[in-house]
Amino acid sequence: MRTSSRIASVGFLIVLASAAPRYTSAAITITGYPFGSEGPAIIGATIEDFEDVTLIPGLRIRMGGVPGFPAKDWTGTLPRIWNPATAGVCCLLGGPFPANTWDGTHALCNGGVGGLGNSGVSPGDGNFWDFQFADSVYFVFATGEAMVGVGLSNFQSLSGPSPRTNHELLVNGVSKGLVETLLPGWIPGVNVRDSYMVVTATVPDAIHSITIQNVTNANPDGLVFDKLAVRDFVSPVEKSTWGRIKTIYR
Repeated sequence: MRTSSRIASVGFLIVLASAAPRYTSAAITITGYPFGSEGPAIIGATIEDFEDVTLIPGLRIRMGGVPGFPAKDWTGTLPRIWNPATAGVCCLLGGPFPANTWDGTHALCNGGVGGLGNSGVSPGDGNFWDFQFADSVYFVFATGEAMVGVGLSNFQSLSGPSPRTNHELLVNGVSKGLVETLLPGWIPGVNVRDSYMVVTATVPDAIHSITIQNVTNANPDGLVFDKLAVRDFVSPVEKSTWGRIKTIYR
């Protein structure tokens, strides 16, 4: 289901004050929120919840960069939906991961983009919890956005249990540093929600792309993304209407 958030603003200023941004430039602000506190920061946003294969209009997702495997590029639809709570059923990589979703039961992952993986049944076309994992995930927007938020889970940062690699954030192709240090209260691990990341832009800047990439790509980390929120500089009437229509006819 794709929805336009209409979250009550009670406690809005309190929550924002408690999540002071770790990174701010002239036009870009980046901060993080623990699970359950991200609501006020994404008021008025259109939400891609990854509960079905259809993507919200204007969203493009690209994964790739691993030698020997072509990049995957999706606009309109994903190859499949993925349920973290059944990850151990589909693959030999562990799971289930019930604490990887930010809403609903399904999410986006960077696995299954090439080869047969460990399980021998990985489809190789993406959004499947098995090797090959993509070393980078790009969210690209047809029009410049004022705000983009996304829930990050299963990041095995060097500072946490089962360490694998840290992760770099790029906004519009420009590195902003590591999410591990950019986002206040970062919680690394496997069956955890690491942080809800919110990136905002002020005119004349706009957000055209958000990229998360593994710093070490020899053996990329399996990453999970959910509750992608986008807010236009103008009222998102068209996107909200699309969301309501999708909900009615599902």
